[in-house]
Amino acid sequence: AMASSVLEATRAAHEDLERLERLAVRELQRDPANARDRLFQSHRVRHMLDLVVSTSDKLVEIYEDKDGARKDEISTHLTAPVQSDIFPKYYERLKE
Repeated sequence: AMASSVLEATRAAHEDLERLERLAVRELQRDPANARDRLFQSHRVRHMLDLVVSTSDKLVEIYEDKDGARKDEISTHLTAPVQSDIFPKYYERLKE
């Protein structure tokens, strides 16, 4: 499922990075039994690192905000009247 907003996509990408970092650390804390296991371990870690790089690239793109979508979304959140607007939208999105 695609993230419903730029800010949601940003949050999800940061969570993915943290999860991948924890997985890589956990993987590297294991001591492989033999050369074959060490090879498989290094492949798994390499895959995690590739995902860290691609996720980081996505985040850089979001923060560069070339299309202005992030800025627009933030200003929409900042200018919305609090009681009448933000909470119904929040709960609506939560239901989705």
